[in-house]
Amino acid sequence: TAPATDADPRTFTPMPSDSATTGAPVGLVTRGRDDEARRVVLRFLEALRDRDVTALEGALTDPVARAGGVIARGALVAGLLRAAEANGLARGGDLALVFDLPHAVVQPLAARRDARRTSARYRDDDLIVTFPVRSVQSGRRMSDFVFVRISVAELVVRLAPEPRIVGL
Repeated sequence: TAPATDADPRTFTPMPSDSATTGAPVGLVTRGRDDEARRVVLRFLEALRDRDVTALEGALTDPVARAGGVIARGALVAGLLRAAEANGLARGGDLALVFDLPHAVVQPLAARRDARRTSARYRDDDLIVTFPVRSVQSGRRMSDFVFVRISVAELVVRLAPEPRIVGL
């Protein structure tokens, strides 16, 4: 029989660190899928605010799924940039004035009640990131942004093989 291990000392667990070097053991901070999905959405919104076409295209798959079909990435980016311009999302503006990202909810797309209405392009491991849109300020028409429905924004994120937004 194997010896009892309840008297063994506890396993050494080093304090987490953001980087590692050779030598003494360190613990590395790892991020979960929810954090990664939030990061993809933040990168997308920052690119929209900064009108960075390259970053916007990098954050989206081609084509992007949406209710009733798909939309080509180029056409979507052009429409989003027009909406950002029309709604005064100025370069370097504070996204927190428009989008309530700290209250973003990440959940598997399959857990949504309306999953039967989702695009066939979605996969079981896709995540949906939902976050509140702050009240309309200074005449902004948030409906110009195709990912906003009334006062909530929704983006579908796929983490593998490369984190990107796959649906609106």
